[in-house]
Formats: sequence, C-alpha cells, structure tokens
Amino acid sequence: MRGMTESKLQTLDTDDIEGFLGAPALCSLLSSSLTNLSFEWNDEMTRFTKEQEEAFQCLTSLQELKFLGYRKLEHLPAGLNKLTNLKRLRIWRCRALRSLPKEGLPSSLEELHAEDCGTKELTEHCKRLMGTIPK
Repeated sequence: MRGMTESKLQTLDTDDIEGFLGAPALCSLLSSSLTNLSFEWNDEMTRFTKEQEEAFQCLTSLQELKFLGYRKLEHLPAGLNKLTNLKRLRIWRCRALRSLPKEGLPSSLEELHAEDCGTKELTEHCKRLMGTIPK
C-alpha cells in the first residue's frame, strides 16, 4: 500500500473482520471512499477490541454496514454513533448479540434490519427503535 494516497473502492464484503480492522493503514486509505461494508460469516469472534472499535470510527463515509452470520458476536462495536453518514444497518444471524451500543446509533440512520439475532429483549428493542427511524 506504500505510495497509495487515495482509493475509489466503495463496496467491500469480507469474512476477515480482524484482518481488515487490524490494518489501520487500510482503514485510513478507505476512509473517504468506502460507503458499503459487509462483514460475513464468522463463527469465532465474540467482541471487538478497543483498536478495532477505533478503526471503525475512521470509516466516516460508510452509508451501509452489515454484520451477517456472526453467530458468537455479543456486542456491536462502540462508537457506531460517530459514523454520521451511516444510513443502513443490517444485522442478520448474530444469535449471541446481547445489545446495541450504549452510545446509541447515529442520528443519520434511516434503516435498521435485525433478523434472527440475540435475545428477546434485543429483538424487542430493535423493533421499538425501527419504529422511530424516519422514512
């Protein structure tokens, strides 16, 4: 990546969340272009490290974020509320998910889809929240 100063990549689908968020130079490179990010199918990850949560916050152009099939993930990353361009959040088959971030979700969020996730309490919380998002 040496010598690269900007990226035009807008969409990224990956099953390697640790590798992607563990590469600060890559996150920084994609921070102004990446609008759609999908993390797919990981049966091992249970939580985000502080470094990974910080890496998320540099992805300021994100408009759509998906967590698909993270079966052991207990919490979404802290700081999602700082992604001020995020419009769509989809969480699917994250069955161990216990809660949404304490800080809340960004006010820019227009769509929240949570299916086959977590506890009954989380499902009910998401349903109530989905009713408050402007159309």
